[in-house]
Amino acid sequence: AESRYLAYNKPAGVLVSRRSQGGRPNVFDQLGESDRGLHAVGRLDLESEGLLLLTNDGVLAEALLHPRTGLKRVYRLWVVPVPGVPAMRLLREGATVEGTEVMPSRVLLEGAERGQGKLLVEILEGKKREVRLLARAAGLHVRRLVRVQFGPVRLETLPPGRTRALTETEV
Repeated sequence: AESRYLAYNKPAGVLVSRRSQGGRPNVFDQLGESDRGLHAVGRLDLESEGLLLLTNDGVLAEALLHPRTGLKRVYRLWVVPVPGVPAMRLLREGATVEGTEVMPSRVLLEGAERGQGKLLVEILEGKKREVRLLARAAGLHVRRLVRVQFGPVRLETLPPGRTRALTETEV
């Protein structure tokens, strides 16, 4: 079968799983018939949104996730309170949280309004819930978390719940 590569914008509240838990919708139920055989490259937790790569190329999926590949993952977070200097320092320097070392390669405070900060966090590996754990360690509550980039692939204007084929340069 021909290799297929899709970008999917996962809405919050949708599971990245083949099994539905407690009647929650999962990514694969949301896809059309022709895309149901695809595998997700990595995960996004239930409440997280944004870019998820889907493929039927298992070898590529494994390679993309391997720590040695070091593909950057970029997340946009809305947090409360607006992070001050100590919180930003902790975010930038990284921390060991629940036995997991979380080391962002870049953290930017993009804006602040109504007591909420907007952060851009870039990380070179994907560990479970690491961005949320790091934010919590910095005393921040994550209101919303969206993955906006994975390697060369960017979410850009893809609407929630929709897929698009990757371009040749992205693959």
